[in-house]
Amino acid sequence: MSGMDAASKLLMANKAVAKDAIDFILRKSGYKVVESSMQQRNPEAIAKLSGLKRLYKKISNDVVWELDVSDGGPPVRLLVAFENQSYPSRLMPMRGLLSTTVRMLAWRQETKDAHKAQHELRTDEERLDGILEEDTPTHVLPATVYFGQKPWMGKANLHGMLKLPKKLREYFANCPSNLLSFRDMPPEELELLPVGALRCVAKCIRYADEPTALRHEWETDPSFQLVDILPDAAYDVVAIAARIDLRKTQKEENTMQKKMSTFEKVFREEGREEGRAEGEAKGRAEGEAKGRAEGEAKGRAEGRDNTVLEFIQGKRDYHVPDIQIHEELLKFFKLDDATARRYMETGLAKA
Repeated sequence: MSGMDAASKLLMANKAVAKDAIDFILRKSGYKVVESSMQQRNPEAIAKLSGLKRLYKKISNDVVWELDVSDGGPPVRLLVAFENQSYPSRLMPMRGLLSTTVRMLAWRQETKDAHKAQHELRTDEERLDGILEEDTPTHVLPATVYFGQKPWMGKANLHGMLKLPKKLREYFANCPSNLLSFRDMPPEELELLPVGALRCVAKCIRYADEPTALRHEWETDPSFQLVDILPDAAYDVVAIAARIDLRKTQKEENTMQKKMSTFEKVFREEGREEGRAEGEAKGRAEGEAKGRAEGEAKGRAEGRDNTVLEFIQGKRDYHVPDIQIHEELLKFFKLDDATARRYMETGLAKA
């Protein structure tokens, strides 16, 4: 089992992450997961119950959750079979059909065994089927979660995969893969993911090659405020899929914020002292009031210069791209574009 396989299984085995994924898949239906009903099932045990014992390791899913969903009315029982992918695959609709078949066979066997134990199968037809008229099958929802960086190339459902003519499609099962492909997900859909670990992981994968966009998400998306308390598997998935060390990034962010706060305090005091001294000197010649004002202004300007240059140097020590430093100068110090560029050039000369 590869590192990504292990990490993605642990991530989707997290109840909160799985709930967010299922709610997102069913978002257009109005149904929501009843979190208290969620129960993780053993995929291999279900596959064995199907009767396909020789194949159970090949046909078992990565993670299976049994749960209720509700739109405010009576709950509906679902068996959600997750397939985690680190590479694109055209076979996922077929895999979803196989998952549905295996889960239905397992349900039939469990139901048959329960009826036999209670001697409830009385007619030849009931003994042959193993189920009664009032039995309700467990509804199977196959779902594919793609954590890779290559564009997804498969079709969304079995009809698309089989390339069936429209006039024939009603005669064939159409098993959707219910794909979550973070790499290809439009920004507006990313915003529909519930705030939490899954959304944080999704945005890291989506913007892995767009540092400016990722920085914007880091600063504005509330999901990234939870970065210190994510499940361990979330850090591992992001490190492998997006090549981002969230723990290190957050530590550097905290360190830089503390450093900036210290810089501002120190240079504010230095600027005040320099302004006072120069103001007193000039006050003797031009008048105390005018001298103090000019001295304090110059001191603040020099203190600000030092603060900005120290900030630039600190960022470059952490190998932050210049374009990102430029953006932060505009944001944090309220500089105009020309002034920010002048500081960048001055900082580069000093480096």
